[in-house]
Amino acid sequence: MRGRQEKIGESFSRILFKQMKTSCLVTSTFLTFALTACNQKSNQVNNDSSGQRTVASAPAKPASSFGKVTFSELSVPSKPVVTPDLIAHGKTIYSQNCAACHGVNGDGKADAAAFLAPKPRNFAQANYRLRSTPSGSLPTDEDLFRAVSLGLPGTPMPPWRVHLSDEDRWAVVEYIKTFSPRFADANENHPAIVPLGNPPTRDASAIAEGKTLYSKFACVTCHGETGRGDGASAALGLVDDSGSKIKPRNFTQPGTFKSGHSAKEITRTILTGFNGTPMLGFDGTVKKEEAWKIAYYLETLAKAPPSVVARTSQNFLEREELGEPDVRIKLTERAWKYDPAEIRVKKGQI
Repeated sequence: MRGRQEKIGESFSRILFKQMKTSCLVTSTFLTFALTACNQKSNQVNNDSSGQRTVASAPAKPASSFGKVTFSELSVPSKPVVTPDLIAHGKTIYSQNCAACHGVNGDGKADAAAFLAPKPRNFAQANYRLRSTPSGSLPTDEDLFRAVSLGLPGTPMPPWRVHLSDEDRWAVVEYIKTFSPRFADANENHPAIVPLGNPPTRDASAIAEGKTLYSKFACVTCHGETGRGDGASAALGLVDDSGSKIKPRNFTQPGTFKSGHSAKEITRTILTGFNGTPMLGFDGTVKKEEAWKIAYYLETLAKAPPSVVARTSQNFLEREELGEPDVRIKLTERAWKYDPAEIRVKKGQI
């Protein structure tokens, strides 16, 4: 009996140690992600612990130099020649900055993923949301570069153009593509870009027609009559390709638009859709001009940003003159130092 108790105690100790080890690993992952995101290497030559010669890439531009830009409007620099060295560099950058969420195998199953909503992209499945290509197609290299550069508002995915240089981001793009065999398939690797057509005149008539089209093409089923993402399908429950529950876009909250809030981005999304979600691309079903008019209408649903209220600055160093107190309370705790040493309150407050 005693021997059995010792074995049970030993097994419990092993389980407890394993749980503590897992907890430490998750904490370490978050710390590593935070440190690597904020402490990038400068353009210099170093020797690592193994004695190998490594070249760190040039630092990214300071955050203050970036303006607010939407997905399609981001200027994409020329892509460098794809070489084994570039992909190897991309693997290094990925390991330092991306693996904590997306996983070493690019399957979105890293330790940190359990704490994130929405879940990190699964690069092995290659169902990319932000694209300029038809529904179900792979994104272009430029699409991937833009997504890495701008991040996804409303998600834990940060804008890496603040932290990584152009070369770093191109290298990461090429490395990410190695996770899915679809990018090596010649039949899939040259997707056509969906043309957006010429935007019609934006006036009251176009917006009114956009409202009619919004109902005609059953957008209300998911997004609701008022565009708050509370349609009948939303109530039933929608899921993405990871099995996670998702909500339709709330058009009254422009800050949550993944590619930025503009008529052009809304039009592109209507035509191309979001792969891996119930949001299909309507190119071929909705005319280009109709997509623009729906976008014009959806822009009108956005809430105006809160106005700044001018308030008199409060100086907390200037205290109200209360006069002599009615009661004095002596503070006897020696473990604390109080500032101010004397605290005055009005009668009836305590």
